[in-house]
Amino acid sequence: MVAAWLAPPCGTSSMARTIANGGPPPLRDDFFPDGFSTLNSVDLARVRSANSLYSLSAEVIDFCCENGILVFCENPFTSIFWKTSHFLKCKHRDKLTFQAHVACAYGSKRPKRTMLAANDSCVETINLRCPNNHRHAKWGVQHINGRRVFATQDERHYPSGLCACIAQVLLNLCQLHGLLMPAESLQFAAKDSTSVLQQAKVETGIYTKLSKLPPLIPDYAQVISAVHWPTNTKYLAYTNEEQVGRSIDGQKIKIPKGSRLIQRPLQVEKMGGPSSSSCKRSNDGSVECKHTWGVPWSPDQFVKEAARLGHPKSFLNSLPDILLAAVRNNVTMDHSEIAEKRNVRQQVEDVLERGIETGH
Repeated sequence: MVAAWLAPPCGTSSMARTIANGGPPPLRDDFFPDGFSTLNSVDLARVRSANSLYSLSAEVIDFCCENGILVFCENPFTSIFWKTSHFLKCKHRDKLTFQAHVACAYGSKRPKRTMLAANDSCVETINLRCPNNHRHAKWGVQHINGRRVFATQDERHYPSGLCACIAQVLLNLCQLHGLLMPAESLQFAAKDSTSVLQQAKVETGIYTKLSKLPPLIPDYAQVISAVHWPTNTKYLAYTNEEQVGRSIDGQKIKIPKGSRLIQRPLQVEKMGGPSSSSCKRSNDGSVECKHTWGVPWSPDQFVKEAARLGHPKSFLNSLPDILLAAVRNNVTMDHSEIAEKRNVRQQVEDVLERGIETGH
């Protein structure tokens, strides 16, 4: 198991309940985050069920932190979930990094603010705000197919751009730690998420071009994570001198001269809930931070690694079937045949889309 994703239900903790628009009444507030004592039997059952899941979420976070598993926890920015005693009982909250983003920046209709908490600073790359270059759909009550629906329900799904960004961050993190990712794992990219994915790559220090294939040779011969004093080396720059740090278990580590700083501590915005960063201040006032360095290949190492992988043509065997078919079509068909094939496919997609819209 590499990572866990938690999204405990926020219905009983939503601040949207405080809006006087004919919707359901609030069941909690900042003074009574675990639920009001005056709830009727139905609402009390709902709150207790949610609290059970909140408590389980805290236990899962602790388990992941203690076993080296990446964990994300998601809830609305203003959700009372973050203030409940059930979440606050998490023993490893000091290891969590909190980051917020706005859903419309990833393709949603409305500027919904969402908080992500994770036990790795990679979550800081999922932080886009509204670019203010589009119009937002209205909040409140919507009438869809004769039904009265609240806009918050319409926003309960993650936009595709956000899903693609999260997936890319996870893949980059796996690659950063030396895991070889199969080509099929990179077939998630949404058509409109190119800029989002590229930003995620840049922010995590993975400078490969946007591709549906994993890199043939890793960017670095070795990736070193070390805790040491803050360095003057700029982000994504190469150090001019050897750095000395220690591993998580306290072993001394030397970072060679010429290594590139590919992950550094970032200032974490305090979101109204508990927050932490990659830096820790000791009792004597000194500060140590977690850094990740990439050690470049030497020319000889790179050539040997490339030779070990074999001829590039052999990589065709690792392609997904649908991508391999597309490559073969482009090699064997002329331009008119390719255009005709694409036109037929588009017509089929249009027919299917009209069938879905009409319910047939």
